[in-house]
Amino acid sequence: MVPGEKAIALVVGAAGEAKKARLELARIGFDNVLGYIKADALTETQKLSQISVQELKANLNENGPLVVDVRTPTEWKNSHLEGARHLPLASFAKQAPDLPNDRPIAIICGSGYRSSIATSLLRARGYEQVGNVTGGMTAFAESDS
Repeated sequence: MVPGEKAIALVVGAAGEAKKARLELARIGFDNVLGYIKADALTETQKLSQISVQELKANLNENGPLVVDVRTPTEWKNSHLEGARHLPLASFAKQAPDLPNDRPIAIICGSGYRSSIATSLLRARGYEQVGNVTGGMTAFAESDS
């Protein structure tokens, strides 16, 4: 997690996205945005590994990935995957070092946005076997319909 007073540089697909991102960040207390760079101008970026709901379901067993749910305590209380570990995104950076680095980890949230942040944090800390569950719990619930 980035402290609110830290300077932020945005990576965007198009220049128009930077204005919207600045506004959204300011709404949650991040108003020190230095500027932006278009993603296609970067020569090297890491892509996050994505895990589909179908892939996760097929591997939900004792040999499957550790599922880490980064939703709020209220969301977790309403529903969660059996065997998942709850690490809310708000405290994720502090608790992440306790996660094992020797087995696959699937990060899930409500829609995939918060889990992509958590996945990025783990990748930055050297975790290689970590993936973001595409669509999150919303997609998981819809796949049962």
